[in-house]
Amino acid sequence: MAGGQSFIRRYDRSAPSPNIVESPRMRVADAMTLWRQLMRGEAR
Repeated sequence: MAGGQSFIRRYDRSAPSPNIVESPRMRVADAMTLWRQLMRGEAR
């Protein structure tokens, strides 16, 4: 987090070379909501 912004980073370790994908920067509250949705299987 920096300047009130946050993001979610995803590591795909199924390939020999890990693939890293990051969400766009967003407000911390929005990132927390997105994280909860991901953990509940409600977001992609």
